[in-house]
Amino acid sequence: MLALLSHRLPRLARTLDRVILADAAILVLASTRAEAEAAAIDLADFHEGSRGVPIIPVCLGTPGPGARVQWPLPLPGATPCVVCPEEALPALLAHVARFAPAPGYDPATWADAPYRPVPPLLAAACRLYAGHDVAALREAGAGRDALAAAQAALNEALEAARAARTKVLVVLTGSPGAGKTLCGLDLAFAGQEGGATYLTANPALLHVLREALVRDAVARGGQRAAAAQRVGAMVQALHHVRDHHLAATGPPAERVWIVDEAQRCWAPAHAVSKTRNRALPLQDGEPGLLLDMMARHDGFAAIVCLVGGGQEIHAGEAGLAGWGEAVATRPAWSVIAPPDRPGTDPRQGLPTLPRRRMDPALHLSAGLRSHRAPLLPRWADHVLANEPEAARRLAGQGVPVRLTRSLPVLREALRPRRPRASTGRIGLLAAAGARRLRAEGLGGLLWHQDEDAVARWFLEAWPDIRSADALEVAATEFGVQGLELERTGVCWDLDLARHRGAWQARAFRATAWTLPRSPDTLANRLNAYRVLLTRARRETILWVPTGDARDPTRDPAQYDAIAAYLLACGAPPLDAAPAAPDDAAMRMASLL
Repeated sequence: MLALLSHRLPRLARTLDRVILADAAILVLASTRAEAEAAAIDLADFHEGSRGVPIIPVCLGTPGPGARVQWPLPLPGATPCVVCPEEALPALLAHVARFAPAPGYDPATWADAPYRPVPPLLAAACRLYAGHDVAALREAGAGRDALAAAQAALNEALEAARAARTKVLVVLTGSPGAGKTLCGLDLAFAGQEGGATYLTANPALLHVLREALVRDAVARGGQRAAAAQRVGAMVQALHHVRDHHLAATGPPAERVWIVDEAQRCWAPAHAVSKTRNRALPLQDGEPGLLLDMMARHDGFAAIVCLVGGGQEIHAGEAGLAGWGEAVATRPAWSVIAPPDRPGTDPRQGLPTLPRRRMDPALHLSAGLRSHRAPLLPRWADHVLANEPEAARRLAGQGVPVRLTRSLPVLREALRPRRPRASTGRIGLLAAAGARRLRAEGLGGLLWHQDEDAVARWFLEAWPDIRSADALEVAATEFGVQGLELERTGVCWDLDLARHRGAWQARAFRATAWTLPRSPDTLANRLNAYRVLLTRARRETILWVPTGDARDPTRDPAQYDAIAAYLLACGAPPLDAAPAAPDDAAMRMASLL
């Protein structure tokens, strides 16, 4: 056991009063709860030597009620604060010393371990805008090397095409939260020769990114109008750029377009149908149109597609396959993409292409978003693929997901018991088709096309009732795709229900749930819930209502079936009581 006094965390501008490095845990001692908790969370999230080790914040104060004891901890990381008078500290240390050492943790080398914080997307984007690159942001455990390799592969592909004066489509794929958006923003902000613009068809992502970047620039001393103009030129709405060049005949002003959420671009039939009554209707799908617009350049031109697997959430989205079909008929374009990955949705793969080179570095599989929950995307995949046993096995390895049947309990669990700086953004999420949650007490869904409402939901804080923190309005998959929160409450309705042991998609029409006829409806609904389940950096709490037997649109048995399935997938009940302590010495100071 080692003790460190006045240990400095230079990257976090924090000094710890006292740290005790036991074999089984790290104890952070401070004079107040807030200081102990904030320091413990910072170590858990940002200090590489503390990864996977229980970290116990200890407030050396007046004895008070503590959490019930349960060891080993259900998840590594910072535990609730232990209030412990100094005279009880030996008993606390003796209790901790009884347990097995944390694997891979060496107290003797702990102080020399590097700091690798995982910045939230918006903070990372602001740092990129301020002049840093992805190499300075690749701080997330196993994902940092993959992110650097992907950045290098993107730059190499663009430089080779630029030198050869050819046109290239580069595809970067990845699991939710793996860093695709950061790579794309880095390309846009890095000052590409010939210019580069980041395009997105996701209005919520566009609004929040723009507002966050402008606010950051103003905070650094810039003028809001100038910052808004520069940000607006670098981060643009895809449909505005598309329509502008549909009417124009010359080449785009820039030679590189970075298309985020590229799988959401419209397929030909959907594009034609949606725009038939416009003054300039579309005659092709968006992938083909964008390729043709960029092909107006003589020599080099590039489109970089950032593609999230299993993220198609709306009818008419072409997926990665739509880009492959478009480039197959355009011989001027070559393709550099990662190898195809197995999947059940044909929209998620490229067809056979003669001018394709494969680069495995262009797939990001390690999640950066869920740094406290790296297994969360895989768990969500198993849940939605109707693989409860696989999901349960994965949950046993440490997936911070819990289940409740009460909306008030969900809200209470998300709100911190006391103010502290490190709790981060919280928010409620619900599918756009979750129409009967209104009867359960959740009537407001965030309209993702409302620029001001979306920006305030993500960027303001309580007591602003328009913020996510207020837990009054739930954002949908269209409002949060590509973005993130620290802790989320996912509200589950009968738009994705269980039927004969499988998932069934439903749509609410007038006064009843109906079965949609489109063959893509179930895949899109599963993807919508995949988006909702993978937005949290720290923890996801699932709420399944209890329903009302008097209301045929809220059948309790159907809600019960969903809850039972999620429990079978390893999501424990939120209110499950932990085991009682077996050590009388810990009555004064206890651990979770």
